[in-house]
Amino acid sequence: MNKGGSMAEDLTKRNPSDYAAVCQFMLYLANSSTVITAFALKFTCGILGFVLLLCVLLFVRQNQNLHRNANIIVYAHYSLTMVASFGVFFNDGFDLFRLTVFRNRDVDDPNDCGIFSMPAYIGVWCRLLVFCGNAGSSISITALAIERSYATFYAKAYEKRGSKHLGIILVVICVLLCFVFAAFIGSSANFSRHLPMQSLTPEAVPRTSLIADILMIVELFNALVFIVLLLLNFMWKKHSNRIFATLTHKYQRKENVRSVSIVLPLAVLHLTISIAASLLTEIGSKNSHTNQEVLLVIITRDIYPLYDFLLPVYLLGYEYHRRRSARCEKGKETFMKKVGVHLPHEQDGHFEMLKNMFDAQYDKRAT
Repeated sequence: MNKGGSMAEDLTKRNPSDYAAVCQFMLYLANSSTVITAFALKFTCGILGFVLLLCVLLFVRQNQNLHRNANIIVYAHYSLTMVASFGVFFNDGFDLFRLTVFRNRDVDDPNDCGIFSMPAYIGVWCRLLVFCGNAGSSISITALAIERSYATFYAKAYEKRGSKHLGIILVVICVLLCFVFAAFIGSSANFSRHLPMQSLTPEAVPRTSLIADILMIVELFNALVFIVLLLLNFMWKKHSNRIFATLTHKYQRKENVRSVSIVLPLAVLHLTISIAASLLTEIGSKNSHTNQEVLLVIITRDIYPLYDFLLPVYLLGYEYHRRRSARCEKGKETFMKKVGVHLPHEQDGHFEMLKNMFDAQYDKRAT
């Protein structure tokens, strides 16, 4: 056997039970510094993302600027991203240590390269764990776009239109779609194969590509919806009819602006990384002629785990900034009270507008 490994012949053209061909490619992976570095970076992103997201769920309190339904969906997004990050550090970590630490270099058998290969009936479902987490994070942002759209178009009576459980319903639909996608892809896999890495089998690639294309369209839709919602709520704030709006209606509009302003950066970040990862893998795959070359592209160009790390970093940074601003605001209020200065509130402006409106009507009748 060639100790350096090989990927000359496409694995899809070999017998699924041909373990020697899988061994050849695993040796190639184990001896590639680029592959080992890529596995190490993704493993690091996965484990750091998981730990930091756990800190977010445990120590960062719910955002008071978000409605209960929005908070439910946002925390579902965090949880699904945690699923993806767990899958990344489990799968890529397994491949990393299997090719390095647990590799038996003393084996001299043409049918054994000293590297454990994962049976497809286990490896496929392990890899689909990552796919479910990534798909769920995309769909959960869509669920949030739907919830915020509902809150925008029915701002006058959002609390009275049976929307109490809207967030839970959308999260349940999101999770069910993840299971449907996983079953759809998994049902096309060839479970008799041995895998050189934690991956889907070649037979499942067409369905995976189809779902990935659908999710990319969803990503674009999400960003567009949030931008439109932000513009609509800003336009309403400048409209003259807002004078006659109730306090509840005004509060809901203000909440809409704040919530979309918070969520829009997440949607844009998610979209940017998704597009970059898709373009990098798509361009590389088009120039690949064998299954092994496609796997190499996935290993070295899949940057999606970067989102698993950047999301909690952004959230923890935002929480730090929020708490710092709150302390500064509290200190300012304390100082103003000491010097006897009254700080105006939004309600004061509301009642002041009503007072001016009724005074104007009274003056017209008096004249």
